[in-house]
Amino acid sequence: MKSKNLVIVPTYNEIGNIEEMVDVVMGLDTPFDLLVVDDNSPDGTSDKVVELQLKYPDKLHLIKREGKLGLGTAYIKGFRWGIDNKYDIISEMDCDFSHNPQDLIRLAATIDEGSDVAVGSRYIDGGGLINWPKSRIFLSKGASLYAKLLTGLPVNDTTAGFVAYRRHVLESINLDLIKFKGYSFQIQMKLACHLLGFKITEIPITFKDRVKGVSKLSGDIITEAIMGEQLESIKTSEELFEMLKAKTKIDHNPEISKVLYNYQYEKELLELQGEMVNLQKWISENNKKVVVIFEGRDAAGKGGAIKRFREHLNPRSMRTVALNKPTEIEIGQWYFRRYIQNLPNIGEIVFFDRSWYNRAVVEPIMGFCTPNQYERFMAQVSEFEHMLYEDDVYIIKFWFSISKDEQLYRFQSRLNNPLKKWKYSPVDEKGQEYWDQYTYYKDQMFSRTHTSFSPWIVVKANDKKKARLESIRYVLSYFDYPEKKQTSVNISPDPNIVSRYFRLNNQLD
Repeated sequence: MKSKNLVIVPTYNEIGNIEEMVDVVMGLDTPFDLLVVDDNSPDGTSDKVVELQLKYPDKLHLIKREGKLGLGTAYIKGFRWGIDNKYDIISEMDCDFSHNPQDLIRLAATIDEGSDVAVGSRYIDGGGLINWPKSRIFLSKGASLYAKLLTGLPVNDTTAGFVAYRRHVLESINLDLIKFKGYSFQIQMKLACHLLGFKITEIPITFKDRVKGVSKLSGDIITEAIMGEQLESIKTSEELFEMLKAKTKIDHNPEISKVLYNYQYEKELLELQGEMVNLQKWISENNKKVVVIFEGRDAAGKGGAIKRFREHLNPRSMRTVALNKPTEIEIGQWYFRRYIQNLPNIGEIVFFDRSWYNRAVVEPIMGFCTPNQYERFMAQVSEFEHMLYEDDVYIIKFWFSISKDEQLYRFQSRLNNPLKKWKYSPVDEKGQEYWDQYTYYKDQMFSRTHTSFSPWIVVKANDKKKARLESIRYVLSYFDYPEKKQTSVNISPDPNIVSRYFRLNNQLD
């Protein structure tokens, strides 16, 4: 017998979203009834719902309240209505499409498979956030973590507002004791479920910041969401950082340590990116030509590093080059030709996400070139780079080095993340199988193409964040731009992470 499903959507001034939301929910492959709990929206949201009830009789329902009474009370009103009308699964969701209505099906399926509560989580593997500023992400993650530590909840996203409950769960909770009105309501509900012994399961979702309408997130709501009065003085991410740092000195909690590490990383990254802006200005004003090459095994973190390099740069004097496989015409041309046309103009910096060194490692392993083509490339590449050097092109060649175990872990993470599955290619599949062949050709490349005018810079990249920071530091330290002498930012790369290739160096791969 199929479960009878209800989704509760609280609204206040959602005229720009409500009709589309109703149509999407009504069109889901799994049937859902929809209850709108409207707080007397002055923009006419409830009037639109009444109009839509003619289109969806017996499926679309409305509770109109006298005024803006709070998120928590809206959900409790909806829970009681759902219980009275004998729905088997009762879900809650925002109206602004920050939650994907398609994920309602996955939440309901999780309940049908035996869980009592299903939480759409931003903070487990496969989950994520889109279009949120870093400061808000830190506050949200910090609040969820702090709530988890205070309450002992076995939930990573304690403030999540995309949740499905089995009706029996809601019947078992004394809803009169749920007092919080804002987002702390979500923590209190999860805690009640946990204390009553119900099975809570998190599933990964991607949370997207609203496009239409105005956010209901206020300072008071944030304060309450971070456990009320205990953190009422926390107004900025820096203050939350200091509070967490003080707590970790007391109990040495590894989860807090992880949050602190991530905060420090984001802080250092932003400072270094500011220096990259200064460097780019100098490159542009002095007509310099800069090539930064990112090579490494599959899943080594090349693309993520490039993203951090270019995040705040002026796109008019910066490019990223990631070429597809050559066309039939390009196959018949000199190998370097398609790369030459992508070299920087004066005043420009170009990041190569893989480069002509495809022919040094990937192509011979995968059979994409003949032995003669490989040897011709190896004989020509240093001469090619010397010509660029003589033409005043700066060349920085990074090799991002990861271990075999770390590569396997990243492959598995990609396959489990719907936003990153596209990164996993047939070539990636061979990365583990052909590990030793990659090692052989990588070592050949180093020994035959590492020169004084174009050296290889090896970056230990098992820790992605350290690899990003230290590779940016290396580039900044390479150039003598004016602001370099005045900066208080540490731009000296860690030699334990970044170093010139040396035959006896201990590499991860």
